[in-house]
Amino acid sequence: MTLLPLDSESVLVPIKVERDTHGGATALLDWFRRRRVDLAILAVLLLVAAMFHANGMDHNPARGDDEGTYVAQAWAVNQGELAHYTYWYDHPPVGWIQLAAYDRVTGAFADSDTAVAGGREAMLVVKLATMVALYVLARRLRLSPVSAGLAVALFSLSPLAITFQRAVWLDNIAVLWLAISLALVSDRRGRMGPVVLASVCFAIAVLTKETTLLVAPFLGWLAWRHLPAPTRLMAAVVATTTSAIVVLGYPLLAILRGELIPGDGHVSLLGAVHWQLVARESSGNIFDTGTEANRVLMDWFNADPGLVLLGSLAVIPALLIPRVRPLAACLAFHLVLPLRGGYLPVPYIIVLIPLLALCLAAVVDAAFRRIDLDELRAVGRWIRHRLVNANPLMGPPAPGVKHAAYGIEAVAAVGLALVLAFVIVPHWSATHVDGDLRSAAPDAGITGAQDWLEANVDPTASVVVEDTIWLDLVHAGFEPDKVIWFFKVDLDPAVKAGPDNVDYVVLHNYLAEEARPILADILDHSEIVATFGQGIGEVSVWRVQR
Repeated sequence: MTLLPLDSESVLVPIKVERDTHGGATALLDWFRRRRVDLAILAVLLLVAAMFHANGMDHNPARGDDEGTYVAQAWAVNQGELAHYTYWYDHPPVGWIQLAAYDRVTGAFADSDTAVAGGREAMLVVKLATMVALYVLARRLRLSPVSAGLAVALFSLSPLAITFQRAVWLDNIAVLWLAISLALVSDRRGRMGPVVLASVCFAIAVLTKETTLLVAPFLGWLAWRHLPAPTRLMAAVVATTTSAIVVLGYPLLAILRGELIPGDGHVSLLGAVHWQLVARESSGNIFDTGTEANRVLMDWFNADPGLVLLGSLAVIPALLIPRVRPLAACLAFHLVLPLRGGYLPVPYIIVLIPLLALCLAAVVDAAFRRIDLDELRAVGRWIRHRLVNANPLMGPPAPGVKHAAYGIEAVAAVGLALVLAFVIVPHWSATHVDGDLRSAAPDAGITGAQDWLEANVDPTASVVVEDTIWLDLVHAGFEPDKVIWFFKVDLDPAVKAGPDNVDYVVLHNYLAEEARPILADILDHSEIVATFGQGIGEVSVWRVQR
């Protein structure tokens, strides 16, 4: 209440001051109004991507052993352990800890048809969240709403993307945290808070999949570009310190468990790092036909040649666009890195997909920004004049146009759009419309073997299986200690398995042919009692003879 003078005698009378009780609602409405185009584009993309991604995700691609491992490790977290077997620091555990949290909230692993299908449900949620972060990043890099939508569409609807984003890969979760981190440091207001939060998100990405550490220099470069000069150095120190504190929790865990340094009778973090970086078998030269690296590369290319080829070529002009240069440099680095040889992981492409999509969309955006409609109309008049003039070389140019080069940028932009349409759209149509991504993958072998075990084998029996079905058998009543991941038979001293204490083995035939000594000895004392599937997907059930 305020008192105001009424007359010259300064008689004070109270008046009522109206307060704006709707300020918060008004501000929220203004926010929606300003971003209605962005929200509409993003909503449509989320709906379409969810529809195409979910339609067939349970059975395409075929369930993989790594997927089974991650859901089994997530299950173990909810049982109070870091893994369902000896945790040997092959990856930091934060990725499957997040999966465990999802399963704890939703019960997806047990409620879905298979445990891996439950994990894939989590991947859909991860993908949709990544799409939002990627769109925000693209807009903060000053791409138009349409171009930002193109980046998100390429990221989410590409057959290559859907194939890998459906699978339970730690890389998919890491990319979400990377996208959030990149979007935060691209804040145009140059505030310190988002940079610190971005450093935490980046640390979570590293603790989800350690290879994302390679993005650190480019993340720092992007942050440096968006921060005011007076605060850059302090922000760099604070962000680096924050990330380091979070990431150092991982080696601290190893120290507390007495497993930092290699030694007799225990696993170690440094031993796992040495194996990953040095001792792991090379995949060969990516250009040599017949090598594992070349096979992986061709699988990526065949899944979506348009995105892989055009996105890779787009890195060159993208390097000339200052606002996206750090991300273009990051993509260039990741494209060159496999040339060194060494081990090439199959999911390596997952972190490249958003970079390919962003660079390609940024180049399209930059090209179309150069279009001047008045120049286009003038070029059209100039062309018509030359065509109708009896002596076109002598006729004067159309008003305002000295030569046709004025329209070269516009022609290039339109040409790029046509290339995108004619290279990408037909392939996408063949996979989405014709049902390649909806059809059942060659998963019948392992599924049939699992069903046979559940129907014909006592749950107290000791069975050696692929991790693909490990958690499903546990959910079916088999004892966790007696369901043995075949990979651990020879490589985990804590697993005591042999012909005397194993009853059944379920394995793809090609894995049986590559069995290590202990598992091979078990198979030598076994006979095949059932076979399911065909070709590379053929799975046999061995019963151990005593």
